[in-house]
Amino acid sequence: MNDKLMGQALIDAVVKHDIITVKQLIKQGVDVEYVDSQNMTALLHCCQLQLLDILMLLVEAGADVHHANNLGHLPVELAHWHGEFHIGSYTATSQKIVKYLERYGGV
Repeated sequence: MNDKLMGQALIDAVVKHDIITVKQLIKQGVDVEYVDSQNMTALLHCCQLQLLDILMLLVEAGADVHHANNLGHLPVELAHWHGEFHIGSYTATSQKIVKYLERYGGV
């Protein structure tokens, strides 16, 4: 499988919440910085979808916690916005994602 197909397969696996495929692709050396048409990496999709377990795998595999999408939004921002259930109130998962990203410098 070429790099582009592997990168898209990684994003597809994240969107499907398929942690097993994500682990397999990382083991095969997928480029965790592959971007889709909106400059979204798998890590950004994790933040948007609130997928802490997969996010941790991607960060450990070298995903850039500072990569912004085509609108300039950073992972930590997406984690906040998509984890907000009431103005100024965030889900526990969102708070864990933000803390994890901050630990790796993603502020």
